Amino acid sequence: MKEILEILCGIIVLIFAFYYYYKLKFDFWKKHGIPGPKPIIYFGAAKDIILQKKIPLEYYKEIYDEYKHASLVGFFIKTKPILMINDPALIKDVLITDSMIFTDRGIPYSKKVFKAR
Repeated sequence: MKEILEILCGIIVLIFAFYYYYKLKFDFWKKHGIPGPKPIIYFGAAKDIILQKKIPLEYYKEIYDEYKHASLVGFFIKTKPILMINDPALIKDVLITDSMIFTDRGIPYSKKVFKAR
């Protein structure tokens, strides 16, 4: 009986730790005052992309249409925070004026693709 109680307590602690981890992760945009869709545990806000019900561009268009009024929109793909910029002046600043500061942007690619022969 003691072993079952220990296992049950361990499972409960793991569930709370799991919940707390995701709660901390998903409060990122809220803490910074940036609007965005409400994330779901594990999926973030991209459940339809992960389950392949929608293509990413269709999903991004839906977010853009829903938050047209906001210059910045924050959402998550799994636990990775993504920032969408809707303001043309900010887009210009990021891509042209301050491009050396924002070096890690866009879609990642594999360097192996360019070395293939």
